[in-house]
Amino acid sequence: MANTFTNTGSVILTSAAFNAFMAVLTPIRAFASDFSAAASQKGTSVRVTFIPSAVAAGDWAGSYTTNSGATATGVDVQINRHKFITWQLTDVEASLNQLIRIEMFGRQMGFSLGKAVLQDIWSIILNANYGTPVFTGASSVFDSDSVVDIDAALDALYWPDMDRKLILNNLYYNSLIKDPSVKQAQAIGMIGSEAPFQTGHLPNLLGMEVFESVLVPTNGENLVGFAAMPDAMAIAMRYLEPQDGNLYFQSAPITNESGMVLGFRDFYDNVTGTRYQSLEANYGFSLVNAAALKRLTSA
Repeated sequence: MANTFTNTGSVILTSAAFNAFMAVLTPIRAFASDFSAAASQKGTSVRVTFIPSAVAAGDWAGSYTTNSGATATGVDVQINRHKFITWQLTDVEASLNQLIRIEMFGRQMGFSLGKAVLQDIWSIILNANYGTPVFTGASSVFDSDSVVDIDAALDALYWPDMDRKLILNNLYYNSLIKDPSVKQAQAIGMIGSEAPFQTGHLPNLLGMEVFESVLVPTNGENLVGFAAMPDAMAIAMRYLEPQDGNLYFQSAPITNESGMVLGFRDFYDNVTGTRYQSLEANYGFSLVNAAALKRLTSA
């Protein structure tokens, strides 16, 4: 993780918070995205490029430019979401604080912010946007056969075999890894020698990468998971830079090679003797292809 902080406490806190934030948002790898630490103010737009999952091959008509449809395209995503979390320490509390506590605190703050961002992005996974679910049933009946049926439904829709992602809430994911067929596949190395019991992650099942998230929102429609291709939605994230003339102790982006970015602000209230620190996410998202995501529901 890259940042410009020199204070040890700030480095420990922001590193822990960012790592927790990244862990929570791992499942958004399923979608088209454009993340960058470049500064952008709220309300600006970012062009998120993607390859459409449904591209038809054409007949030769005398030119390689005729009947061509496989082009990279994009959608403008407005950076119109701004979530933050702020904490405070009085002078007395700061004198008693330990670095190990700072790390634990940072993880908690990063998780809380990540939860708010992820559930906000997934709030658009609705029947009105993505249509009829490909699976409906209780977690007690969800197993590898259910994944076979889901895979068959996606085949019938002519989804490409590559880049399919399956995101499940914890109850359905746990039912899947309890399945004797999945256990046997793991034992003989078909799904990775260290998965899912060592890592908590099923790397591949019937060609689909499987993710668990306890944060899948029900969205008022009994949502328990979904299968998706990258062009189902587009997500953009940028750094919200403070204006010139600010009096923050520290203000900088926190990022890594993925481009995912958080902002950090550090300031002090002389009247109350209280130090405030904030983490913030500046982002936006948009539905792109309604046919590239299929919901799973409990009822």
